[in-house]
Amino acid sequence: MALSNRDFVVQDLLEFFRSRCAKPEYIKDESTDARHYCGYDQNLPGWRLLADTISHLPHIQAFGYWLAPTDMDSLGTIGKIANKLVAARKRSTAIRSGERTGRAKFLALSERS
Repeated sequence: MALSNRDFVVQDLLEFFRSRCAKPEYIKDESTDARHYCGYDQNLPGWRLLADTISHLPHIQAFGYWLAPTDMDSLGTIGKIANKLVAARKRSTAIRSGERTGRAKFLALSERS
């Protein structure tokens, strides 16, 4: 079976949270509650700060996925974080494809005397 982009994202997240967790052996698979095991249950600002770091992980950045800090509020497991990353990319692509196209009309600047 071929690996999907999501599989690479999950691997990046597993490695990332294992490196940040006091007991890396607790970070086993995508069903792991990384927020809990890495000590962010009571530290929402710290958890939100991870969004930027996660967005710069190798495969996540290469695929154009990203997280906003407030996206982290409802996420805990590695699987949910991966799903949100993949969904964010689809949303941003859909928004871009619906953008208005055409020529912009600019007003001429009046000359100063």
